[in-house]
Formats: sequence, structure tokens, C-alpha cells
Amino acid sequence: MKDGKPLVLIVEDDIDTSDNIKARLIQEGYEVIACFDGLRALEIIRKQPVDFVIVDLMIPGLIGYHLCRLVKFDERFQHLPMLVLTAKTDTKFKQYSERAGADRFLTKPFDMNRLIAIVGSYFKGTDKDGRGIA
Repeated sequence: MKDGKPLVLIVEDDIDTSDNIKARLIQEGYEVIACFDGLRALEIIRKQPVDFVIVDLMIPGLIGYHLCRLVKFDERFQHLPMLVLTAKTDTKFKQYSERAGADRFLTKPFDMNRLIAIVGSYFKGTDKDGRGIA
């Protein structure tokens, strides 16, 4: 938490998508950091107390699956909720994301209200126990 607000990291290489998510999260009262590649995201996670990660699967540097796996299999960060966004609609991508440790999965185009509800559920305590892949 930063200044009492949850800190959300957006890892998305599409600038418009990233900016839209960021603007909406800020409007909802979150602190937000955005970056465009997986290696930078991993660096941020290791240096800052991030509360939630939204990650696209197909990002430069370190793809979303690998970022999820590195975060979720590190005891320091395994508690960190991660939502995977992707334009890939085949169910195998959802399964890969699950195996990599993703807590939630949304396909693009996505409903912004649904994304906000998913993020919010982690801070209201309604989704902390289940894996919640949707």
C-alpha cells in the first residue's frame, strides 16, 4: 500500500490499453505503476511493495507466463495476486496461465467494470482464498 491506497502494477505493451486501465484504477482510488515489459515488471515487484499485478501474456522481455511463474514460485511474492490479460481465447492459454500461478484470467476485449471488480475483490477480502480463475 502506498499512502493507504493499494498499489497496482500494470504490465501491458499496448499503450492505449495500459493508459485506459491506469486511468480507471486511479479514478477508483488505486495507486498505479505501469510498465511495458516483463523484466522491468520483475524489477519493480522486487523493489516495491506492489499489492496487485495485471499482466498481458504477450509482452517483451519476459512473457506473462514467465513473469507469473517467477513471482508465484518465489516465497517472498507468492501471495501477490496476478490477473492475466490476453487476446488469446483458446482455453489452453487459460490453463497455461493457471499452471504459471495466475489468480485470474481475462480475455481481450474485456469489460473494464469486470476488471475493476476483480481487483477490488482482493482488497475487500472476497477472493483471497480461492484461485478464482474466471
